[in-house]
Amino acid sequence: MRYRLSTLIVLLCCVFVAEPVWGQEPMTLYGVGRNHWGQLGQGRTSIDPLPEMFLYDNVLKASAGTLFSAFITVDGDLMGTGQNTDGQMGEHVAFDFFADPRLIDTEVVDLSSGAAYIMYIKSDGTLWGIGGNNSGELGNGTTTRTWDPVQVATDVIFVSAGRHGDSSHTLYITSDNTLWGMGSNSTGQLGDGGSILPRTSPIEIADNVVYASSGIGHTVYITTNGDLYAMGWNQFGQLGDGTFETRTEPVMIASGVTKAKAANNQSYYITNDGTLYITGANVPDQGPETENPVILDTNVDDIDPGYSQDGVYLKNDQWLSVKEQAFRLEGYPSISLGAEHTLYLREQSLNLTPIPIRIEKADSETLEITAVPPSLEGSYQLYWSDDLRNWSLHPEPDGTLSGDSLIFEVENPGSSESQFFRVGEPVE
Repeated sequence: MRYRLSTLIVLLCCVFVAEPVWGQEPMTLYGVGRNHWGQLGQGRTSIDPLPEMFLYDNVLKASAGTLFSAFITVDGDLMGTGQNTDGQMGEHVAFDFFADPRLIDTEVVDLSSGAAYIMYIKSDGTLWGIGGNNSGELGNGTTTRTWDPVQVATDVIFVSAGRHGDSSHTLYITSDNTLWGMGSNSTGQLGDGGSILPRTSPIEIADNVVYASSGIGHTVYITTNGDLYAMGWNQFGQLGDGTFETRTEPVMIASGVTKAKAANNQSYYITNDGTLYITGANVPDQGPETENPVILDTNVDDIDPGYSQDGVYLKNDQWLSVKEQAFRLEGYPSISLGAEHTLYLREQSLNLTPIPIRIEKADSETLEITAVPPSLEGSYQLYWSDDLRNWSLHPEPDGTLSGDSLIFEVENPGSSESQFFRVGEPVE
């Protein structure tokens, strides 16, 4: 029995994408930690924490929510797995969670996961949101959660979703470097001068802004000339302005800043010489409250504060714990901390793209992959799996190019179980 599986034409387009979104190479997504809401996407839940688990291939960016995971694939699909109590998975069915990744939207280039909602930017620059909306953090003029994506703004280049479970706020930046915000404003985190009412529609906050971060009740942002500003709740000194006074308008904190993150009662920032500063609650070796920024380390490249006060930072290609200096994690360019789980992105060992073709019981099959660019002509390897996780080299000979098609002869072992295939890089 022989078949030409011409349906592969569309599915294989992303195999040969030269420049994925942002110009970065696709990576493999892994997760570790608790999975009782299905946030590790294993098709099941687990009360006990899980070790590192494979989640998905060909991922460009991942963002851990409180009890869910969201990520963008190389072809622009926004995928999610985990908690759905506020509709953040985009499903109307009466399920509180989904334990395997599912499609939320397409043509997505950036995202930020909040406590119970997701904000994301599409390729046309429009900003969208889905999920929880207790304080108007979706910016659609209501405080009603939604299972359907809602468009919020246009011409957007950056977004940061808040992580406060009951009163989050969202920040975004448009292409003219204007900072906007919506959602909770009970502690002045939107910097509008004193209103404590939530903003259910976006308000303009500042000009000449290149980066912003939503904390729990406070905001930090960086201007085009590298100045760091902060506003909002300051009970623990998390603004770093030398006081414990809540600020309802932006105050300047430092200059020469390249990155900044607002966390849970803390703030972090990195200056242009790589020095990492921290201020706020429970700063290591500083006591319960610290109102003036202190140096945590030097030669630092990035920081992820997470949901608690146990953030990590990147130094010399290793992720280090803010609190537990013995912690070392190497080989992961990107990390995202959820409330009870962590997502990692690691370079793929093989440049492969899934071919979701099931080969049922048969004597023989022919796989035909069309539209192979001339520059990639050559011999290709075929890999197979019965579970989409454990891949091995297929025993049949490498594929051969015929015209504009790549042909594989696949001998089925006679099992009634499905098989899945991937295509490897040309053999040197």
